[in-house]
Amino acid sequence: MRSPTTLTTPISCSTGKIYGRSLGAGPLVLDPGNPMPKILVVDDNAINRNLLRRWLVRRGYEVVEAPDGAAGVAAAQAEQPDVILMDLQMPVLDGWAATRQIRASPVTQAIPVIAVTASPPDEVSAHCRAVGCSGVIPKSVDFAALRAQIERVLPV
Repeated sequence: MRSPTTLTTPISCSTGKIYGRSLGAGPLVLDPGNPMPKILVVDDNAINRNLLRRWLVRRGYEVVEAPDGAAGVAAAQAEQPDVILMDLQMPVLDGWAATRQIRASPVTQAIPVIAVTASPPDEVSAHCRAVGCSGVIPKSVDFAALRAQIERVLPV
């Protein structure tokens, strides 16, 4: 019986970006016509950012990270992500205020923001909608629910 073989090939393209789309939980499939969606993860907890980044990258997303709300607002302006995953309780600028600033800027106002919070969703959902969040995911993250919310808000 033959053992599986892995082939690693460097990939480049004229724009310097690698394009592709994830098919379910499987590998990234390269497709020059469909850029990888970019997701900004804003969380003061490095472990949470790392967990989300690893899960998102495995599904074919490009990930940008920010350690607090102020850095998240700046990253949203500079990076123009397709979706923002926003922790609500952070130092410097909390997720509530950061989301308000993102919604107030013409450059970022249309970017969907999904709140990722340790607070019970039924206690924060109405306030999240009021500040402009497109959805709420409780911590510990249910990755199936997160995937569904990301796919719901991603531009087609």
